[in-house]
Amino acid sequence: MTSNSNLSNMRRLVEQLKLEASVERIKVSQAAAELQQYCLQNAGKDALLVGVPTGSNPFREPRSCAVFSLCCNAQSFKIMQNHCKSGTQTSS
Repeated sequence: MTSNSNLSNMRRLVEQLKLEASVERIKVSQAAAELQQYCLQNAGKDALLVGVPTGSNPFREPRSCAVFSLCCNAQSFKIMQNHCKSGTQTSS
């Protein structure tokens, strides 16, 4: 039983080695040159190099409403707080 198992394992190993031997290989210097050429050709499209237009940036800070921005400003908050205490209303 172990001889069948061993033979089966050896056949799988031979198939794997044949597959790996058939892979096309190139020199490291050629691969580096091709990679450098690709990077230079596509540098204008790289968001890390040229930035992302603000209109299409999915990671930009969301815009907030004017009232929320007003409340978040400490100075404006004090003004609104004093306004509320006095009980006056302003027209907008």
